[in-house]
This record gives sequence, C-alpha cells and structure tokens, in this order.
Amino acid sequence: MNSYVKSQEVSLRERQLPLPSREGASLEQQSTASLDARALARQGKRQQLKRNFRLPSAIAFSSVILASWEAIAITINDGLLNGGPVALVYGFLLTWSGTMTLCASIAELASIAPISSAQYHFVAILAPGRASSLLSWISGWITVFAWQVNVCSVAYLTAGLIQGLLVLNYESYVYENWHGTMLYWAVMLVSICINVFGNKILPYLETLMGVLHICLWFTFLIPLVYLAPQSSATWVFTDFENLSGWSSNGISWCVGLLTVTYPFVGFEAVCHISEEIENAPAVVPRSMIISFMINGSLALGFLIGILFGIGNVQDALNTTTQEPLIEIMYQATQSKTAVTAMIALLLVFLECVVVAMVASTSRLTWAFARDNGLPFSKFFAHVSRRYRIPTRAIILNTIVGMLLNLINLGSSTAFEAILSLTTIALYASYLLPIGLMVLRRIKKQEIQFGSFTLGRYGLLVNLFATVYGLFICIFVVFPTQQPVTAVNMNYASLVFGGALTFILVYWYLRGRKIYHGPVEEMVEDEIVLI
Repeated sequence: MNSYVKSQEVSLRERQLPLPSREGASLEQQSTASLDARALARQGKRQQLKRNFRLPSAIAFSSVILASWEAIAITINDGLLNGGPVALVYGFLLTWSGTMTLCASIAELASIAPISSAQYHFVAILAPGRASSLLSWISGWITVFAWQVNVCSVAYLTAGLIQGLLVLNYESYVYENWHGTMLYWAVMLVSICINVFGNKILPYLETLMGVLHICLWFTFLIPLVYLAPQSSATWVFTDFENLSGWSSNGISWCVGLLTVTYPFVGFEAVCHISEEIENAPAVVPRSMIISFMINGSLALGFLIGILFGIGNVQDALNTTTQEPLIEIMYQATQSKTAVTAMIALLLVFLECVVVAMVASTSRLTWAFARDNGLPFSKFFAHVSRRYRIPTRAIILNTIVGMLLNLINLGSSTAFEAILSLTTIALYASYLLPIGLMVLRRIKKQEIQFGSFTLGRYGLLVNLFATVYGLFICIFVVFPTQQPVTAVNMNYASLVFGGALTFILVYWYLRGRKIYHGPVEEMVEDEIVLI
C-alpha cells in the first residue's frame, strides 16, 4: 500500500499479541478467524483485539449509536423554528436518501478495508502517492476530533434531560451550569466503567439496548397518537414556519435541515470496531446498511407522530424545562409521573449510547496512535493484555470529554460552540475518501473491492453522496436565528477552521516527521493462529 512504512521500534515477534485460542472451536469458527486475520493482515495490521461481535450485535451497536428517532425527539426545536413541519418532513426524506448514499459509499470502503482506522485508512489507500500521508493525517485528526465532540454532545444532551426532569418535578429547582457539568461527568464515568470492566458483556448490552431502542419508540409514540391533541394533516404536511428571523424562506428551510441531519451522523461507528467483529468484511457493511434503514424508518414514523401530537408549539418551544420533548409528552399524558418514567427509560438508553460511542471513539483513537498520528502515540497504542481492549485510549477519550465540559462552567455558549463541530467534521471525514473514490472510478483505476460493492452504480452513488455532503456542509454552519448574537451564533465554521488550522500547523511542525501513513506491522504470510 502506497503510504505504509515499516515500524522500526521493535520486531514483529516482540510486538505480536497472539490471537485468542481457537482450541475447541468449530472448523467454521476457525476458518472465520483465519479469514479475519488475513483481511487485517492485508491492511498491514496484526490481530490484537478480541472479536466479540457478530452480525446481530453489530447491527444493535450501530443502531444504538445512531439513535435517530431519539435525536429528532431531543433536538426538534431548531427544525420548528426554521421551516416548521415542511422542513422536518420533506427535509428528512432528503437527508435520509442523501445520507444513505454516504453510508453505502463508506460501507463499500469498509468491505475493502475492515479496520478500526476507517476513514483515514481509506484515504491512505486511495490518495495519490505524495499527497497520501498529508491527506490521511488530516482525515485522521478530523475524524478523531469529530467523534470526541460527538461523545460530548450526547453526554451533554443526556445531562440536559436530567435537569429538565428536575424542573418538571421540582418547581423551585434553578438551572445551574455546574449542575449540568456534574451530571455530565457522572454520565462519562459510568461509561468508562462499563467500557473497561464490562467489555465482555458489551455486545450483549448493546443488543439489549437495540431492543429497548425499538420498545421506547412505541412507548413514546403511542401517547402521542392516542392521548395528545392532534394537529391536522394539512399543518403536518404543508405548513411552513419561519420563526427564525431569516428574510429568505429558502435559507430558513435549508438551515432547518440541521435537525434531521444530526440524527444520521455517526453511521460508520461500527467501522471503528471492525477488528472486534467476526467476518468483518461482510458483517461491517451489512450492519451499517441494515441499522441505517432501521433507524431511518423509526425516525420517519416518530417524526410524523410527534408533529401530529405536538400540541401547542409555542409552549413546547418556550418550556421552563428547556426540553421541548418533556413538554410535548406532558401535554400528551398530563402526568408528571408518566413523563418522568418515560424520560428515565430514555436516559438509560442514552447512557448506553454514550457507552457505545466511547467504545467506537477509543478504537479510532487507538488506531490513530498505532499509526503514530497522536502525541505520545506509543503510550496510547497500548492494548491491555488482561482485557484485550485499548484501555488507555478509553481513559484518554473520557478525560478529554470531561475536561472539555469544564468550559460549560464559564459559558454554555462556548461549550456548545465546540459541540457544533460534530456534523461538519464527520461530513468532512466522509467526503474525503468518497471524493478520492470518485477520482479513482473516473480514471478507471484498479480497485480491489471486498464482498460488498456498489457495482455499476458506484460512480453515480459516490457523486450524489459528494454533492449532497457539500450541500449539507454549506448550510450546517449557518446561524439558526436572526439577528445573530453571541448566544445564538453557529460557531461550527469557526471551530472547524480553528481545528483545521491546528492540524496543518501541527503537521508542519511535527506530523510530517513522524507520520507517514498507516504503519505496516506485518504482511499476510506472517499470520500466526494459535
């Protein structure tokens, strides 16, 4: 592979961690283990992590991280301000189909290279020779940044929901930023404990959460359909609202897409645990596509249901709980006890979303350290021999997330500015390898596809994904309200620009000296199965 370099630190034999013993395993299991090891060796990597995930648990893991209908439920307010029901319903159909092409494009690449490093590894494979290392470096840092703030965003939303419940049940409760920070830290600490000490049960936990994901959909939707005052079909499917202050309805509609774009970011999370999935070249792309379609279907159903049962829109937007979902469900049930029970179950699910995100993010961080992409790479590339997981990377991601939230003590606006990086950074991480794949296909250069391929439609799908992705990147940085103030400003472009500047400066000062693309640790012929 054109950007690989041999690791000179220690010999292969010294660094080799044996694969899990296959003694007592069936011939089929041994064959799968051998195929997985060879698929990884073709990417220049040796097997270090234990493969605990199969197709059902991989689908559940991906579905839990996407949590699309839950994301719409919690962040619906921006869509109501920008475009209203029309932007939400028809914008959802646009983003679902557009993100589907992004998902399919990345799934094809994941089948070619089923490896935890994912996007930046794809870039290293596809980029032309001299540009490969730099582009891979940029992709790696952008993806790590994006996933780190993605974890923070879900933990922050979870803490906010808890505070919303306190307001609902205790009228004397007063919002304090430090309360939110303490709750946020609690969410992160529970996550690290489960990731490290409960790693063996993680596939089963995420499968259970996948079931809860669907059960909660019914739990929230049924009261909205049967108990809430119903909006008219005319309002749900034709009403356009521009309450944001934008003079252009077209811009307002496009800005409203943020609400239905955010629920689909992170669809490639399962790629980052590829080295823990059996039969990864086939299972990873399949789990991505299946979970994406499941989440899209649930999200569309819930979106229509909540619009019909939303009740008084202004009450939802101006609720004292600062959480429109809590107010909407209270209007539907007229019971604080019922709403508290429903939100409590949702909070359990969201905690497990954070757990899964930390798992995915830590594997990406570990992979980038393994390739000398981070400061103190040798330290963070460590894999625990006891747990067979990258414990140091897990701890790093958790501590960074907790430290970032200290900003919330001084200014929630400043912290939310950092979180705004999530969507644009993840989209950038998708567009770079897909764009390079487009160039390969146009030039008709040889591509060694995996078991999942887009076939003759590959170029068309990749082109649509690129155009759609660029369109979203343009409007995701627009302020959601006018006139723009320091509080309602969308800082995504500023934060992304700052992050990109740091990446390029660090490359010039140090990165170009230590990072030469993914490190080749071994070749296929050196595989040792025990």
